[in-house]
Amino acid sequence: MIRNFPRGEVMPLKNMLMYGPGQSLSKNFVETENFSMEMYSLWKDGELQIATQDRDMFITCLEGAVIVSVSGKEVYIVRAEESLLLPGNEVVRIVAKENCKFVMINTK
Repeated sequence: MIRNFPRGEVMPLKNMLMYGPGQSLSKNFVETENFSMEMYSLWKDGELQIATQDRDMFITCLEGAVIVSVSGKEVYIVRAEESLLLPGNEVVRIVAKENCKFVMINTK
């Protein structure tokens, strides 16, 4: 079930979550056993660390840019309108290179 999103209304996804100085916020849209979709906003230099468990992780940056490292090795920069697919069973660290908003989809 999709939640936290207005039905029958066209809306830019990046406007669904706002942020301010020093804030890191998230909004969950879907959570099932095999699938989740969350949106995050991070202020510059804010960070998030997630263990992907047995789910693949798909990140789409809506605004700004993030630095993504996987298990302390690979490093990627994902900018607005870019996406990155990561394998499951990794530890993912996301740091805001600048104020940013991104959507994270996890699926088996």
